Amino acid sequence: MRVLSLMLFLTYGFVMACDDPSEDVPAAEVHDHDDEHEDHDDDHDHDDDDHDDDDDHDHGDHAEHLERIELTASESSTVAFVGSKVTGSHDGGFREWSGVLEFDEEHITESTLNITIQTASLFSDSDDLTEHLKSGDFFDVERFPTATFQSSRIAAGAEGDATHTITGDLTLHGVTKTVSFPATVAIAEGTVTATSEFSINRRDFNINYPGRPNDLIRDGVVIKLNISATRSGEAAHPEATMEAATMEGATEMAADHDHDHE
Repeated sequence: MRVLSLMLFLTYGFVMACDDPSEDVPAAEVHDHDDEHEDHDDDHDHDDDDHDDDDDHDHGDHAEHLERIELTASESSTVAFVGSKVTGSHDGGFREWSGVLEFDEEHITESTLNITIQTASLFSDSDDLTEHLKSGDFFDVERFPTATFQSSRIAAGAEGDATHTITGDLTLHGVTKTVSFPATVAIAEGTVTATSEFSINRRDFNINYPGRPNDLIRDGVVIKLNISATRSGEAAHPEATMEAATMEGATEMAADHDHDHE
């Protein structure tokens, strides 16, 4: 009896010692995809009523300043996660992902970010766990071979020390949700970096495997983004840049013509 009591005491103490890592980072705001976009469309329609006259001019100026930067997984660009259960936590990530950053250095909030992850490239700190995470109990990589994120809004300011709040559509396990999370964006010579740590609830994306009754899996999963992009100088929309240059040239020619007739 004493041995059993001692074992229960030690087990209880071990469980209590295992903190939930998702509680140490900000939780992403998660909304149903359709609801969030209806609210955003209402705001956008209202803005259109106020700015119709300037729309074409502003679009040209904005497109002219966008720089297209290709993103890919590397030692300096990683998409990782931390999952946990009552007895401990596990680190993991994805070895294969790619994306595009359309970047505006003068107006970072006008930038966009798109990422596609190959879910079969998932890895963790345990070979057995890696195979289980790829199965139908979790990511079900055969059925859902990709996960995607497409930003819809980047706003200045965020929780804690982050510089911006990124909002967009996250599609995971066949479910699309609109998520918002804090990120720190930094610009150095020739590079742009974006880092973020936040948590999502796996059940929001129908990943519902509970784990063993005596070793339950927690719902919160920490997402760690560390994106380092080498700037290319390539225009995101070269046709828009060319159009802007053509319009500028036409304006100068018209001005010269008027001057000649004075």
